[in-house]
Amino acid sequence: MKKILFMLLLISLIISGCSIDKTVDDNIGKAVSDAILTDNEEGYLSGECRGEGHIILKTEEKNDIVIVYAQTMYGEYGFQNDNFVKISGSGNIPAVIEFKKKNNKLSLYSFKYPKDGADYVKSIKEMFPLTLQTKVLYPSDKDLEELSKQERVYAQNYLKSIGREAKIGDYGDFEHNLLTDVGVPVEVSNKILKYKELSKYPDYIGTQEFIENGERCIYRTSYNKEENKVIFSKIGPPKESSAYAEYYEVDGTTGELLKK
Repeated sequence: MKKILFMLLLISLIISGCSIDKTVDDNIGKAVSDAILTDNEEGYLSGECRGEGHIILKTEEKNDIVIVYAQTMYGEYGFQNDNFVKISGSGNIPAVIEFKKKNNKLSLYSFKYPKDGADYVKSIKEMFPLTLQTKVLYPSDKDLEELSKQERVYAQNYLKSIGREAKIGDYGDFEHNLLTDVGVPVEVSNKILKYKELSKYPDYIGTQEFIENGERCIYRTSYNKEENKVIFSKIGPPKESSAYAEYYEVDGTTGELLKK
């Protein structure tokens, strides 16, 4: 009899551990989105568009505090070689987010991610209920796809808002020819990356765009094989202008900055 009761209890725990609380109202979903965007603001290399994805696993309410257990993702998007690329951000990161509830309105109270490295598993066990720990520690491909899909909706909406079409993806989804791919020695390439004047230029052959003072600027890195020079040029507004806002040449053999 005791064995049967134990098995029933075990089955009950497994079932509850696989279930996800989906009875969450839209206000909490919007509050979680805003919290992720706010918490990650200025935490990564800035792009033109910021996006997030989240999956709410469970919510609890204690007095005037609403606790949300979630999987989250954050990304900053910018144009590289005319593609709209996630230039910085995170992968899937579980989070525990708390909101204060007053007059049916939610305000962010605390936002907590697990610790990195060797303390990751321990902090997950401290932060999340037992029934969620396996799901959080071993996220499914389906969940990762859903997080990325939600994040890219922000990118899609942004492209529509500026009337521009582009492929959307992660850095690894697109080909990037590095300086070393065209024959520049590794040590020279590394030296070039240290010049402060060139910090905004792509470390690959091609273009990267930024919005500066409300205007679009295009930073281009190219390679002149005949002269063995790496050329860095910036086109500022207006885009049609033939004059460069900046122009640099670097010796492809020594890494010496030749012209400013």
